Amino acid sequence: MYQNLIGAILSAIMVISSVLLTWRWFSVVHGEVDPYIILCAFLLTLSLGLLLLNTLYIMRRTVEEIENAKRVVSIGYKEIEERLETKLSKGLRDIEESINDIRRMMYR
Repeated sequence: MYQNLIGAILSAIMVISSVLLTWRWFSVVHGEVDPYIILCAFLLTLSLGLLLLNTLYIMRRTVEEIENAKRVVSIGYKEIEERLETKLSKGLRDIEESINDIRRMMYR
C-alpha cells in the first residue's frame, strides 16, 4: 500500500520537475515561455510515471495470481495424497489378511 503512495509521490515530483525545468530552460534560452511545450513535457512525464505505476501494479497482481495457483495445486496434491494413502492402507490390510490366512492354512 505504501509503495503505491511512494510511487505516486515520485511521479508527482517527476512531473513538477519536468515542468519547472522546461519553464526555466525556455526563460533562460529564449527569454519567453512556451506553454504548449511545457504542457507536452507535463503530459510526457505524467504518462511515464503512470506507466511505471501501472507496470508495478500488473507485476504485483501477477505475483498474487501465481501464489494463488500454487496454493490450489498444493491443496490438490494433498487431496490426492490422502486418497492414495487410504487406498494403499486398505490394500495393505487385505494383503496382510491374506498372508495371515495362508499362515493359518500352513499350520493346520
